[in-house]
Amino acid sequence: MPNYKILTDSCCDFTQQQYQELGVACAPLTVLYKGESHDNFSDPADVKAFYDELRSGVTASTSAVNPDGWAEQYRWRSAGSGPR
Repeated sequence: MPNYKILTDSCCDFTQQQYQELGVACAPLTVLYKGESHDNFSDPADVKAFYDELRSGVTASTSAVNPDGWAEQYRWRSAGSGPR
């Protein structure tokens, strides 16, 4: 087992399978959409619907992982737990 862990944000666009195969941990970006905040891990069917709505004129924006979010990810990883 390596003595390091790779942690990236979800902008690298790996699939869940790639994260697992490569042993890479991921902190999700935030998508602001229709007045709600979501992390950008979604079901592919939801992604298609999302882009269909963008094409019809609905707007969305993204936000990077904030410092507290990164710190939380590091705490989870150093403890050997956490999502994704």
